[in-house]
Amino acid sequence: MTFRALSIALLVSLAACGQDDNKSAAPSADPGAAPASTSPALVDSGPANAAPAGYPPKSAAQPTKDRRSKEQRRLQRMDEVVQLSEAQKVQLADLMAAGASKKELMTVLSEEQVAAWQAHSATRERKHDKERASKQRQTQVEKWQAFLDLDEAQVAEMNAILAEGGDTKALREVLMPEQVEQLKQHRQAQKNAAGTDSAGG
Repeated sequence: MTFRALSIALLVSLAACGQDDNKSAAPSADPGAAPASTSPALVDSGPANAAPAGYPPKSAAQPTKDRRSKEQRRLQRMDEVVQLSEAQKVQLADLMAAGASKKELMTVLSEEQVAAWQAHSATRERKHDKERASKQRQTQVEKWQAFLDLDEAQVAEMNAILAEGGDTKALREVLMPEQVEQLKQHRQAQKNAAGTDSAGG
């Protein structure tokens, strides 16, 4: 073998040894190891119940549907009575939503509108008082019917009196003398019982 051939064989042998050393230096992969995750890291978006930007927190108290409906009906009734302007409607709606008092609501109206609304309110109150009184008298007739054994004609006459807005005095005139006496005795017995209870207490 010539010197040149010997040199080439030596170089090839050294190169092969270098490749073996590099392979042994590299860490061996563990077959059981899980592959490294390549998914991007999750971004913390805050609490799950957080409200979107520009909205109040979910825990904040919100007006109930019934309350809003009541405010809308009230505003509509005021508009029907005093003919509100669009600006007044907006102001009144805001005040109602904030729970403003009647006095505060009246500051939005003109003097003429205030007078018209007060007259309307007074009429409504008188009507309600009349209805309450009528119901009370109707209840009284029902009690008399059971207690005094009223006949059908008496009940019909009393109902007619109630329909016309009659008072208790007019109802008593329908009773027979013995029924009136029975009613007096019953009331006197009630007073005596009440006096006895007060004395005992």
